Amino acid sequence: MTRDKAAAVAFYEAVFDWRLREDPDWGEHLALGQDGGEIAGATQMGDEFPPEVPPHWVVTFMVDDADAFMSKAEGLGAAPQAPVEDMVMGGRVGSLADPTGASFGILSFAKPFN
Repeated sequence: MTRDKAAAVAFYEAVFDWRLREDPDWGEHLALGQDGGEIAGATQMGDEFPPEVPPHWVVTFMVDDADAFMSKAEGLGAAPQAPVEDMVMGGRVGSLADPTGASFGILSFAKPFN
């Protein structure tokens, strides 16, 4: 999550040799070099973020079923931060905080992601 996506992408390309790629199932993502796997997304922060929110990483875990995972996590003491919802590119995504307050996202696809 960044306010200057072009600068962030240029930085990670220069430092880690990550490359911005487009995948028809996944969308835009940073990948290891030219032929590596998906590493991270690069998202431009919009007006929904107050000016005092700095650029930041959001750790997201791939799960088999985001809805089932959210339900189980809530039963174990997690607090939902954003409900599980459909993504434009397919799949389901949500976010929650563990019992200590650490935030993370969850993501699932109907078919396996390659």
